[in-house]
Amino acid sequence: MQTILAQYLPLAYEAAQARRIRSDRNVRLRVADVLVNKANDLRDAERIAVAIAYRQGLRDVPGQPGFPKRVIWPEVPDAIVDLVPKSE
Repeated sequence: MQTILAQYLPLAYEAAQARRIRSDRNVRLRVADVLVNKANDLRDAERIAVAIAYRQGLRDVPGQPGFPKRVIWPEVPDAIVDLVPKSE
């Protein structure tokens, strides 16, 4: 029994960690969607491209080598950081 538990416990932990990271990523994606919409409203092609690339970087997080044990979060690029909604 302990052998089976020892075998599956790390897998369960890794699955829980992956769910937690995906949940965090989903929150960041909602913000990224706002950034893309704001850049679109400004009709600034460069900022739109930067916002879309940032959002894609977030979408690609689960595909990173080492996920979920190692995650490198994309930074909000300087070109769009002023579009980030202010927390209330």
